[in-house]
Amino acid sequence: MVMSVVSLGGLISYETLHVLGTSDLPQGVAHWWPLLIYGPWIVACLTILRSALHGRSTKGSSWTIMIFFSLINATLCAVNALGDAVTATVAGLPPIAALACLHQLVDQLTHKVTQIPNSQ
Repeated sequence: MVMSVVSLGGLISYETLHVLGTSDLPQGVAHWWPLLIYGPWIVACLTILRSALHGRSTKGSSWTIMIFFSLINATLCAVNALGDAVTATVAGLPPIAALACLHQLVDQLTHKVTQIPNSQ
Protein backbone atom coordinates (compact mmCIF):
# COMPACT_ATOMS: atom_id res chain seq x y z
CA MET A 1 0.00 0.00 0.00
CA VAL A 2 2.80 2.39 0.90
CA MET A 3 4.51 1.79 -2.43
CA SER A 4 1.21 2.43 -4.22
CA VAL A 5 0.77 5.81 -2.55
CA VAL A 6 4.41 6.77 -3.14
CA SER A 7 4.32 5.64 -6.79
CA LEU A 8 1.00 7.34 -7.50
CA GLY A 9 2.16 10.52 -5.76
CA GLY A 10 5.34 10.50 -7.81
CA LEU A 11 3.46 10.04 -11.06
CA ILE A 12 1.03 12.83 -10.25
CA SER A 13 3.71 15.26 -9.09
CA TYR A 14 6.21 14.46 -11.84
CA GLU A 15 4.14 16.07 -14.60
CA THR A 16 3.66 19.26 -12.59
CA LEU A 17 7.37 19.50 -11.81
CA HIS A 18 8.22 18.75 -15.44
CA VAL A 19 5.94 21.55 -16.64
CA LEU A 20 7.59 23.95 -14.19
CA GLY A 21 10.99 22.90 -15.50
CA THR A 22 10.10 23.36 -19.17
CA SER A 23 9.30 27.03 -18.64
CA ASP A 24 12.92 27.91 -17.77
CA LEU A 25 15.09 24.97 -18.83
CA PRO A 26 16.00 23.45 -22.19
CA GLN A 27 13.71 20.55 -23.18
CA GLY A 28 16.37 17.86 -22.66
CA VAL A 29 17.10 19.04 -19.12
CA ALA A 30 13.46 19.57 -18.14
CA HIS A 31 12.76 15.81 -18.08
CA TRP A 32 15.49 15.34 -15.48
CA TRP A 33 14.60 18.37 -13.35
CA PRO A 34 12.11 16.52 -11.09
CA LEU A 35 14.98 14.25 -9.99
CA LEU A 36 16.42 17.22 -8.10
CA ILE A 37 13.45 16.84 -5.80
CA TYR A 38 12.90 13.09 -5.94
CA GLY A 39 16.58 12.11 -5.81
CA PRO A 40 17.30 13.32 -2.27
CA TRP A 41 13.79 12.24 -1.23
CA ILE A 42 14.37 8.65 -2.38
CA VAL A 43 17.86 8.43 -0.85
CA ALA A 44 16.56 9.72 2.49
CA CYS A 45 13.63 7.30 2.27
CA LEU A 46 15.96 4.34 1.71
CA THR A 47 18.22 5.48 4.55
CA ILE A 48 15.27 5.69 6.93
CA LEU A 49 13.93 2.29 5.88
CA ARG A 50 17.35 0.65 6.19
CA SER A 51 17.78 2.04 9.69
CA ALA A 52 14.31 0.87 10.68
CA LEU A 53 14.89 -2.64 9.33
CA HIS A 54 18.18 -2.92 11.23
CA GLY A 55 16.56 -1.74 14.45
CA ARG A 56 18.56 1.48 14.61
CA SER A 57 17.12 4.87 15.23
CA THR A 58 16.97 7.05 12.15
CA LYS A 59 19.08 10.15 12.02
CA GLY A 60 17.25 13.42 12.19
CA SER A 61 18.96 14.60 9.03
CA SER A 62 17.21 11.95 6.92
CA TRP A 63 13.81 12.97 8.24
CA THR A 64 14.72 16.63 7.75
CA ILE A 65 15.57 15.93 4.10
CA MET A 66 12.31 14.00 3.65
CA ILE A 67 10.22 16.79 5.15
CA PHE A 68 12.10 19.55 3.31
CA PHE A 69 11.78 18.00 -0.16
CA SER A 70 8.18 16.91 0.48
CA LEU A 71 7.28 20.49 1.37
CA ILE A 72 9.11 21.86 -1.68
CA ASN A 73 7.30 19.37 -3.90
CA ALA A 74 3.91 20.12 -2.34
CA THR A 75 4.47 23.87 -2.56
CA LEU A 76 5.56 23.79 -6.20
CA CYS A 77 2.60 21.59 -7.16
CA ALA A 78 0.12 23.74 -5.22
CA VAL A 79 1.46 27.02 -6.62
CA ASN A 80 1.36 25.64 -10.16
CA ALA A 81 -2.27 24.52 -9.76
CA LEU A 82 -4.71 26.88 -11.37
CA GLY A 83 -7.90 27.54 -9.52
CA ASP A 84 -9.05 27.81 -5.94
CA ALA A 85 -7.73 26.50 -2.63
CA VAL A 86 -9.28 23.07 -3.19
CA THR A 87 -7.37 22.62 -6.46
CA ALA A 88 -4.13 23.71 -4.81
CA THR A 89 -4.73 21.29 -1.93
CA VAL A 90 -5.41 18.40 -4.30
CA ALA A 91 -2.23 19.21 -6.26
CA GLY A 92 -0.05 19.48 -3.16
CA LEU A 93 -1.42 16.48 -1.28
CA PRO A 94 0.45 13.55 -2.98
CA PRO A 95 3.94 14.33 -1.59
CA ILE A 96 2.53 14.89 1.88
CA ALA A 97 0.56 11.62 1.67
CA ALA A 98 3.73 9.78 0.63
CA LEU A 99 5.61 11.26 3.59
CA ALA A 100 2.83 10.25 5.98
CA CYS A 101 2.79 6.70 4.59
CA LEU A 102 6.55 6.40 4.99
CA HIS A 103 6.32 7.58 8.58
CA GLN A 104 3.62 5.01 9.34
CA LEU A 105 5.61 2.22 7.66
CA VAL A 106 8.70 3.07 9.71
CA ASP A 107 6.56 3.17 12.83
CA GLN A 108 5.25 -0.32 12.03
CA LEU A 109 8.74 -1.66 11.34
CA THR A 110 10.20 -0.28 14.56
CA HIS A 111 7.26 -0.99 16.86
CA LYS A 112 8.23 -3.62 19.36
CA VAL A 113 5.40 -5.74 20.64
CA THR A 114 5.57 -6.27 24.36
CA GLN A 115 4.41 -9.64 25.49
CA ILE A 116 1.97 -9.87 28.33
CA PRO A 117 3.13 -12.43 30.89
CA ASN A 118 0.80 -15.35 31.48
CA SER A 119 -1.19 -14.94 34.68
CA GLN A 120 -0.96 -18.16 36.64
